[in-house]
Amino acid sequence: MVRMQADGRLPVSQRRNYTSVVDAITRMSKQEGVTSLWRGSSLTVNRAMLVTASQLASYDQIKETILENGLMKDGLGTHVAASFSAGFVASVASNPVDVIKTRVMNMKVEPGQKPPYAGALDCAIKTVKAEGPMALYKGLYPQSQDRDHLRWCFLLLLNRSGNCSRNFKVLKDDDENEF
Repeated sequence: MVRMQADGRLPVSQRRNYTSVVDAITRMSKQEGVTSLWRGSSLTVNRAMLVTASQLASYDQIKETILENGLMKDGLGTHVAASFSAGFVASVASNPVDVIKTRVMNMKVEPGQKPPYAGALDCAIKTVKAEGPMALYKGLYPQSQDRDHLRWCFLLLLNRSGNCSRNFKVLKDDDENEF
């Protein structure tokens, strides 16, 4: 899918011109080997870990800071501000991995030739050497904006479910309360 999306942006001479997902999978398997189907998958897992860890930790911290400093009262506005801020933190943390992942997944491996990148670290080093460190933050703004509405909903629901679980009383066998 990543290759199919990027194919249209390549110069005509470098395009793979996949006709469908099945065509892409078949050609990749035949031309580059079955393992090419998983190229970049470990980077995808690492990116997911970075996004989740940075987003959840920063959301709680930002929300707590807003409330402790009396900037806002606990409510929808606080959740929106904390969600958007956490989304930006997650984007800054994950964007370098995203750039590297996309480049590794999109690299064209010609039969019998050495691939452009030996792996993620090699890709990062070559990218920084050729384009400078800010190349790892290409696309930061659109990436930080594209999922804000989903982040907001998810973090609001997570916050509400946390409130419910804090208020839930667990009854023990020896409790006198009955249903």
